[in-house]
Amino acid sequence: MSHRLQVLIPQGLEARLRKAAQRKRVSRGEWVRRAIERSLKDERSVPDPLSTLERLGAPTADIEKMLAEIEAGRIWPRPYTTSSFSSAPSSCR
Repeated sequence: MSHRLQVLIPQGLEARLRKAAQRKRVSRGEWVRRAIERSLKDERSVPDPLSTLERLGAPTADIEKMLAEIEAGRIWPRPYTTSSFSSAPSSCR
């Protein structure tokens, strides 16, 4: 079953559409249907970004959890602080 779709386009775009359809020797409606099919096909071929990250083993946790873990890492005491170097032998300074 077909459905009617009415789309308003600017004159310049309509002129380009008319010329493109003439070059392909199809109606404007057929040209638009083909363009929609191509566009939807291309959209399906783009992988889901989240699936790609999961496949690569990248972190995909809740963003709030990830940000909290990052912030906790910034607060965690560093193994080497400037005060720990003051007690090092002078040859290491």
